[in-house]
Amino acid sequence: MTKFLAPLLVLLISACANLPMKHNVDEVDLLVTNQQYGRALDILARIDPKAPDYSEMAELRRHVEALAASYEQTIRAQTRQDVEAGNWKAALDLFDEALARLPQSVVLRDGLAQLHQQQNQELERLDTERLLAQGNWLKNTLPTYRQIAQVDPRSRAASQQLDRIQQQAVEIAKQLAQIGNRALANDDLDTASQTLLLARELSDAPAISDSVDKLQQQLNARSAEQEQRISKRRQQAQVAERARQREVSQYHDKYMAARADKNYLAAREQLRQLRRLDPKNPAWQQEQETLDAIITARTEQLFKEGINAYSHGQYEKAAESWRKTLGLDPDHKLAKDNLERAERVLERIRTLQQGQGDGE
Repeated sequence: MTKFLAPLLVLLISACANLPMKHNVDEVDLLVTNQQYGRALDILARIDPKAPDYSEMAELRRHVEALAASYEQTIRAQTRQDVEAGNWKAALDLFDEALARLPQSVVLRDGLAQLHQQQNQELERLDTERLLAQGNWLKNTLPTYRQIAQVDPRSRAASQQLDRIQQQAVEIAKQLAQIGNRALANDDLDTASQTLLLARELSDAPAISDSVDKLQQQLNARSAEQEQRISKRRQQAQVAERARQREVSQYHDKYMAARADKNYLAAREQLRQLRRLDPKNPAWQQEQETLDAIITARTEQLFKEGINAYSHGQYEKAAESWRKTLGLDPDHKLAKDNLERAERVLERIRTLQQGQGDGE
C-alpha cells in the first residue's frame, strides 16, 4: 500500500507547487488577513523559483515576513503589559495563540520561555512568602500551645495539638532551610537571613544550625568587605581633599600676585577658579566684591584718561586707554564707540600723511 501512496504524495506536493499564482496570492491574502502568518509563509516557500512570477511572489513573501516580525513584537509587548498587570493567564493564552499562528517563530518561543522563567521566579517568591508567614505564625503560636499542655498535662487533646504544631514547625523549618541554603549559594543574604534565622527558631536541627553558622560567616565577610570599601573611599576622599586644598592654595597665591601687579584680568580668572574649587568659602565672595570695585574704578580711570587724551589731540594714547578699558569691561559701550571714533581719526591722519609723502 505504501508504494502506491508515495507517488501520490509526490504528485500532490508538485500540484501545490505549480498552482496558479493567482490562487496562491488569494490564499496568502486570506491567511494574512486572519494573521495565519506561518501557513502563509509555508505556501510562499513552496513556490517554484522557476515560475514566471517568482519575483513578485518573493516580494510578497518579504512583505509577509515583515508583517510576521511586527506581529511578534506586538505579542511580546502585549504579554509584557499583561504580566506587569498581573494577568498571567492572558499572557500565556496570547503566546499559545500566537505560536499557533506562527509556530516557527524563534522570537515567540524565546518570549514564552522567558515568561515561564518569570512565572517560576514569581512562584518561588510567593512560596517563600507563604512559608515565612506560616513560620512566623507557628513561632508566635507554639508558646501558647506549650503553655496549654503544661497547664493541662492530663489532656490528651492538648498534648496531641502540641505535637501536631511542633511537627508543622519542624516541616516548615526544613522547607525554609532549603530556600535559605539556595539563597546562600546565590549570595542572596537577605533571603537567607529571613529564612534561616526563622528556621532556627522553629527547629533545633543540627543541619539548620550549621546553615545559620555559614550565614553568619558570609554576613561577617560581607561586612568586612563593606568596611574595606568604605575605608578605601574615605582614604580616596582624603587624598582628593588634600589635592584640592593644594590647588586652592596655588590659585590663591596666583590671585594675590596678579592683584599686586595690577593684572586684574588674571586676578579675576584666578578668583573664578578659587570659587569653583572652594565654593563654600565666604572669603572669595568678599574678594570678588573688592576686586569688582577695583576693576570698576580702574575702568573709569582709563576711560577718563582716554577722554582727556582725545581732547588734547593725542588720538593714539586715547585709543590705547579705551582698549584697556574694554579689556577690563568688554561691554563698556562709550569706550567702544569712542575707540571706533579714535581709530577713524587715526586712519584719516595716516591717509593724509601718506598722501603728503606721495606728493613730495
